[in-house]
Amino acid sequence: VIASYSISSAFAIAYLGSAEDTQRELATTFRYPLGPTYLGESFKNINQRLSTDRNLKLASSVWMDRSLDVLDSFKGLVNQYFEGQFFEVDFALRTDSARNEANTWVAQKTNKKIPFF
Repeated sequence: VIASYSISSAFAIAYLGSAEDTQRELATTFRYPLGPTYLGESFKNINQRLSTDRNLKLASSVWMDRSLDVLDSFKGLVNQYFEGQFFEVDFALRTDSARNEANTWVAQKTNKKIPFF
């Protein structure tokens, strides 16, 4: 299930990991107010409020190819504001393994309501 909140969260995470032109373009397109810290804190507060609903489960993760260098500061922001997990997989040479790993994670986080993504 892809909800508008999921899409919004995904782009907010991308915004936190962006800089300069890309960050400005994302801020303009999505009308993000102020800076990344403000946006991160806003999502953190929303996520905490939504998590009080026992019927609603939130889960965030970032799946990146191992060959890419990802700043530890970005990983920290994803964890800090979204309690998100960060996975580095080999999309190029181990495509099936990466896909299976992601699908297993999604199935676990959704109580198997989404068996594959």
